[in-house]
Amino acid sequence: MSGAHFHLIVNHFPIVGLFLALLVLLAGFALKNKTIKQTALALFILATTMAIVSNVSGENAEEVIEEMEGISHHLIHEHEEKAETFLAFMFGLGALSILAFIGEFLKKSWTKWVYLILLVASITTTFFAQQTGTSGGEISHPELRQGANVENTMEGDID
Repeated sequence: MSGAHFHLIVNHFPIVGLFLALLVLLAGFALKNKTIKQTALALFILATTMAIVSNVSGENAEEVIEEMEGISHHLIHEHEEKAETFLAFMFGLGALSILAFIGEFLKKSWTKWVYLILLVASITTTFFAQQTGTSGGEISHPELRQGANVENTMEGDID
């Protein structure tokens, strides 16, 4: 399995995991359920871990595809920049999640504020996740690129 193949397998986990964790956190707030919120914390930490794996595998994927015909170095660079920003935000979510777990364990009153900060941060991070995912898809899917003529990129498809 090449680095590019592995990256294609793992790169969805941080994005989907973030979105799932956000939904679980919202459910925890709506139901006022500490266990559901703690489940969201675990999902944020898992998504952060997978973001690290995806970032490392992205470096290997770049080495595999950068010399392939039809692959834009500009698009790879754009994706890499967006992925670095996304990873930084994911580190923040992971750290906040660990802090909330510690606050829960120590039964600290400030934990409720960490959850609120985590909620806002995760909504913000979702924007960067979308940007990263879209820019990655644009590397090998020309139909996703802004201004792409979808009719020309889908020639041969049955109407």
